[in-house]
Amino acid sequence: MISDGVLDNLSGVNKEEQMVEIINNINVKKPASIAKKILEMSLKNHNMEAFDDCTVMVLGVFDTYVNV
Repeated sequence: MISDGVLDNLSGVNKEEQMVEIINNINVKKPASIAKKILEMSLKNHNMEAFDDCTVMVLGVFDTYVNV
């Protein structure tokens, strides 16, 4: 989940599509690292300065079922 401030940092009209590309190109697995990468890529498109408040939340769901 991201706040609108994260998208506001992106340029152009298709900001949602740009975010999909950013997410698809992330190759880390820890939720905190994913959130950090999303925020970094958003800020990188706006000279590393936030246009508005930016919030990124990533949730990891892991299968812990053990076949007994």
